[in-house]
Amino acid sequence: MGFLAFWAIRDARKTRLPFLAYFAANFYVVYGLSTLSEQRLMTVNGPAYVSDQARTMAVWACTLALGIILFTSKLTLTLGRHAGKNIARVLPPGHISRHRGAMRIWAVAVLVLHGVTVATRANPSAAWAFALGLLASPILVQTLLFTEWRTSKAHSSRNWFWGFTLATVSLGLASGALGGAVAPLLCVFILLWQGVGRVRVGPVLALVGLGLLFNPAKMEYRQKVWQATEEVSFTERAGIWAEAIENAWGGERPDVEGNLDATRKRLSEIAFVAQVFDWVPHYVPHSGFVRWKMILYSYIPRAIWPDKPLLTRFFNADYALAFGLQTAEGVETTAINIPLVTEAYWTFGWAGVVIASLLVGLLLGLYEGAFAPSRWAMQALGMTFLLSLPTVGHLGTFYMGIAQRVAVGVAVLWLIAGIAWVLAANRRAA
Repeated sequence: MGFLAFWAIRDARKTRLPFLAYFAANFYVVYGLSTLSEQRLMTVNGPAYVSDQARTMAVWACTLALGIILFTSKLTLTLGRHAGKNIARVLPPGHISRHRGAMRIWAVAVLVLHGVTVATRANPSAAWAFALGLLASPILVQTLLFTEWRTSKAHSSRNWFWGFTLATVSLGLASGALGGAVAPLLCVFILLWQGVGRVRVGPVLALVGLGLLFNPAKMEYRQKVWQATEEVSFTERAGIWAEAIENAWGGERPDVEGNLDATRKRLSEIAFVAQVFDWVPHYVPHSGFVRWKMILYSYIPRAIWPDKPLLTRFFNADYALAFGLQTAEGVETTAINIPLVTEAYWTFGWAGVVIASLLVGLLLGLYEGAFAPSRWAMQALGMTFLLSLPTVGHLGTFYMGIAQRVAVGVAVLWLIAGIAWVLAANRRAA
């Protein structure tokens, strides 16, 4: 897995967004690097035994999956370039400098919307979070601000980019979801590599620091903020973070090993993959293609099909219940993501692993071919897809919502272009 990830990273080019390199690196960290440390799998009945044979099979299954994904992605690069040309036809034309004022207005609107959401909804529903992420994507705005800065070389543009990045990281921390704080830093890392051509150490150290410092303290923070009966101000949230970090890392003898182990477990999913080789089909039968059929159903609007089943239930909840990871009450409040290889083997054995990997590889090849960074609007839209790629997620997380993401992303870009046109018209009238 490490060799395949290194090969994908070396194969990355500045002329295309690094979908394959990004996915391969994350895949290796979660399923390959995590094999260096032991992880105990906890079920509702206590620790679950996972055999050494199952762990070995899990590693080989993940290696096979990554190899198939990287190989098959090459088959659709050309097709992706043709698809990208069609997408580019519906994107706003013109130089990015003409949209500078509109982008800054939209950046403020995005921060206000996310700030209000964080302040009033401590733990929003998955549907609301998905809709908010589409309509007011911080990654899209962050990419636009970066591209305008690199084009104009203006100090004000640089300040807008870094200010927006700092604000989104702060809002991510205030929400208690570290993913919201990590994503802007990952975006910075990729954009700097894409625009400058070299890897910057700063974003990497910031990512590592975030994980080591905040991850052991996040459960205490979430308990105090998410379960609060009244709204918690941002100043109070900062104080709660400071107290939680102090409790996790302070004292005369802080539990350094325990804190590091908590972070290692957060980045380790190999035990969840290994479990499926011990349990299927001895305790849990193969499920068949029932979940994959729901991917097609997901494109039917709920307005047309009001009784459309909740897809989270079909994927994550059924998995957690079948493998004893959660109780029926637990799945109502917390979702455990089912890894791609786990779901694929549960579906149809080794054939399922091959089929799922093939489908993911074809899609990633399409993405990398389509979203060429040579055009500012295409790069911004592509980055929203890149940073939403799941490392731990079933096949449906790759294919569901594609049309919605493209449609809403194009609409937002045209909205920014419309604001720019209004501003230009007002300047001419003045």
